Amino acid sequence: MTKKEKKLSKKFNNVLMGMVVGGAIGSVVGMSVAPEKGEDTRGKIKKLFSKLKRRKHRKIEQKATQQQPTEQITTEPLTEELRKIPHE
Repeated sequence: MTKKEKKLSKKFNNVLMGMVVGGAIGSVVGMSVAPEKGEDTRGKIKKLFSKLKRRKHRKIEQKATQQQPTEQITTEPLTEELRKIPHE
C-alpha cells in the first residue's frame, strides 16, 4: 500500500467513525428530548394524513358535482396542518 493510499484509508476511517459516533449521539439526544413516545407521534401523523386524505376526497367530490376541471382543485398545505399539532 502506498503512502497516498494509506492517507486516504485513514481519512475514510476517520469519516466513518465520525458518522457512527454522531449517529449514536444523535439517537441518544433524540430519545432523551422527545416530548412523546414514538408510537404516539406516529399515531398523530397517521391521523393527520387520514384527515387530509378525507378532506381532499371531499373537495374532489364537491368540484366534480360543480363540473369543474380537476386541475383547479387545491388542498391546504400540509405545513398548516402540521402547525396545528400540539407540542408539549
